[in-house]
Amino acid sequence: MLEHAKKSGDLPDRLRRIRHVTYFTSERASRKFVKKLVSNGFIDVNEMKFLGVPLWRIDFFRIGNATLPHMAHWDCIIKRMVEKASGEYDGCEFRIMSSDVSDESLRPERDGPIYSIIGPSSLVLPMNDGESNAQQSLAA
Repeated sequence: MLEHAKKSGDLPDRLRRIRHVTYFTSERASRKFVKKLVSNGFIDVNEMKFLGVPLWRIDFFRIGNATLPHMAHWDCIIKRMVEKASGEYDGCEFRIMSSDVSDESLRPERDGPIYSIIGPSSLVLPMNDGESNAQQSLAA
């Protein structure tokens, strides 16, 4: 991911919003994790319930750069947080920050978590090219 960003003209030291995606099969665990995220300073926390299946997706952001040490550090921290909360981490994504793109960290944040409901997973397009890890594990 970092190599692709570099080839696309990314300046890794620039601050940007980095989106993390997690899945939970328990509403209680999902809500508890949302509260933990908000209390730990993560921003734009969005919890989505899939209709017809016991699956909750939580997207959340943090401000950071896309250098390898920074990304590896936060990847380990967030994976541990998610595993401890009985969820599954599906990875992160970020916008390419070239010299002509204004700093995303200057945009306002939303206050508190956002809750929404989304349709069955068969109607939802995955964030990545393939199925999410959570959807694959549910099928297994």
